[in-house]
Amino acid sequence: MKGTASLNYAPWFKNLHPPLPRTPRQSQQLLNALTTSFRRQLDREYPSASVPTPLNQDEVSEVHLPKNPESSSYATDKHLHSILENPLFRVQPRKEVRAKGSDRDSRLAKEPMVVFEELAAAGNVTLSALNNCLVSQLLLLSDHKSGEQFVKAMRDSRTASRIASWWSASDLNTRGLLFHPSITPHITKFLVAENMQSVALTWLKLLAQRDILGGEGSRLKRKDSRIGFGGLLNDLVLAEARYGGGIESAMRLYVSAGQLTTSDRIPIIKNEYWNATLLSAGGHLGQLIIQNEPDHASGVGQILYENYLQMINTVAANSLLHACVCMHHPTKPNARPYVLYVQALPEGRTASWSKLRRDHYMRAGFTALRILLDQNDSEYATWLAKYMQDTISQHLDPEDVQSAQYELARLEPA
Repeated sequence: MKGTASLNYAPWFKNLHPPLPRTPRQSQQLLNALTTSFRRQLDREYPSASVPTPLNQDEVSEVHLPKNPESSSYATDKHLHSILENPLFRVQPRKEVRAKGSDRDSRLAKEPMVVFEELAAAGNVTLSALNNCLVSQLLLLSDHKSGEQFVKAMRDSRTASRIASWWSASDLNTRGLLFHPSITPHITKFLVAENMQSVALTWLKLLAQRDILGGEGSRLKRKDSRIGFGGLLNDLVLAEARYGGGIESAMRLYVSAGQLTTSDRIPIIKNEYWNATLLSAGGHLGQLIIQNEPDHASGVGQILYENYLQMINTVAANSLLHACVCMHHPTKPNARPYVLYVQALPEGRTASWSKLRRDHYMRAGFTALRILLDQNDSEYATWLAKYMQDTISQHLDPEDVQSAQYELARLEPA
């Protein structure tokens, strides 16, 4: 019996599934065709409510997005542009990403972000690698630069933009690396240098809602999201004050962060479980205000400062921090909260404090006494002067007592 020849399906499959393009030109042609088709479907399903304004040839190019934000082509181009900018698509991984130690260290010192993008393209970014790349980039850019030159170098490096592009295409575990306490002090410097504060606020919002990936199945643990939120906000405030718009801008970011809502749709400042995450950033901001009194007094608006003061009263009521920021109000300094704080202190409490805290406590006392005397508040001024005279030797080292007593004698009410 003659055997039946086996059927050859290869030609059929070849016609059903033509090979993918292999040259850059073919890839570009396929991308253009998909983009055009996608735009046509969007325009048909979601027509623009307004007639788009004509664009001249200079406004549209392969690099720049169309100017009409209501058009589907704008949304499509923006989405595709963000995808293609990601190192996974833009960077060709080196065949040996895990190079020998000496070679890797040498390249890391000279071109840290090139090393990072190669690691990202190969899917090999770890916490240690991300930290090393950011630290090396800061060292490289800070070499012989300071002040505005350093900020400009950070901005021109586009480090924050490149990190954000990688982050947006990463999975849940990889995204979490960016909010580790060893990373946020570095990435926030680059964010404010590139004026990407809105991106930082978006990350804070996602952390507050425990949703840095999207979807109920990717919720962060409450503890991890709180730690990430508090650390990112603290470092963002410090970076903004030093490398961004200054104390007033940092305070505005802080107040905005307090109004972000959690997954329970409650503002963080009103959520007892969450509002403690605002304490560290609020405390550092208070220190900056006290240290930069002349600059801050004329630079921060009254309404903004009172919003900040209200937040501090919520997260640190009846504290030394609250008492101090009350005294540094730009238009209405108030020293009475400091006196009330001192009166409520249990006897002997200051003995367990560090020298730094005791010094801060006494300096705040001198500031409070000056304010009370300027405002002719003799009752509180008299009580505070007597308290400081009686306890000054307990709070200051012997070598500092004499000068402090001289200053106190000069300030004491007649």
